[in-house]
Amino acid sequence: MPNRPALATLVIVAALTTGATAETFNGSPVELPDEIITLEDLRRPPVEPKPRLGSRALATPPYSDRAILSDAWTRAWLLLDVDATGRVERLKIMNAPGFDLEPIAIAEGFRVRFDPARDGDGRPTRTYVIWPIEWPAQSWLRTHLGITTRMPSTDPASRTSAARVPCRGRGPWNLGATYHGYRDCSRPNFDAAVTAPWILPG
Repeated sequence: MPNRPALATLVIVAALTTGATAETFNGSPVELPDEIITLEDLRRPPVEPKPRLGSRALATPPYSDRAILSDAWTRAWLLLDVDATGRVERLKIMNAPGFDLEPIAIAEGFRVRFDPARDGDGRPTRTYVIWPIEWPAQSWLRTHLGITTRMPSTDPASRTSAARVPCRGRGPWNLGATYHGYRDCSRPNFDAAVTAPWILPG
């Protein structure tokens, strides 16, 4: 099992999600929607890791049968331990997506490759990355995009924007909308970064 960095870096990266934006935490309060999170003993790497997604950046992740039949809109948050070559050596589930999607989330997490973070001397270094994966509801994708294999926009000005779907627990349905459901707009559960077990590649 890989050793924990003496002074870890932790980066949150937008990927396979319609709501996250890239943020880096460096031990000071960081404002996120509806909350302020403080992380201690973390520093920002001079060069942050960059995911190598290619065409996958626009594609929806695989769905489970249960997620399709439930027409679920859900999200997972993973903590990835990315080594100095950009490979994910192990991961934790910070927020489970439910709907039998956990094995898919794990597989997707290990598939990601990064251009590694670099320290002040330009050397590749290990870092921790918080990685979101979102599964939009299949019925919403079919109605608004005509396909279920492409992630939607979050531009509020777009008629096909996921930003028009209310977040779970934050507002009523738009009665004129064709999709009477909610988005999962959850933020990562940082307690799980400490308490959840590490998962190794299978």
